[in-house]
Amino acid sequence: MREVKTIQVSSKGQIVIPYRIRRQLNIGPRTYLRIMERKGDIVIKPVVMLSELRGRFKGVTTADIRKMREEDIKLESK
Repeated sequence: MREVKTIQVSSKGQIVIPYRIRRQLNIGPRTYLRIMERKGDIVIKPVVMLSELRGRFKGVTTADIRKMREEDIKLESK
């Protein structure tokens, strides 16, 4: 279920991601997020670190994963 919340930007440009959303997306301290503008909307997505994927895709190399991430970034920028 999509959760819609209204939040306020601080004087320093900071926002707080609501707890339920952080928990659902497994966002904790030191989690990297990617932020982009898309058609007038702000999109924030958790970044999956390559080290977290190690061992999950037998036969897929780190180079393959990097290439997939680069392709994903290109698609998101459209």
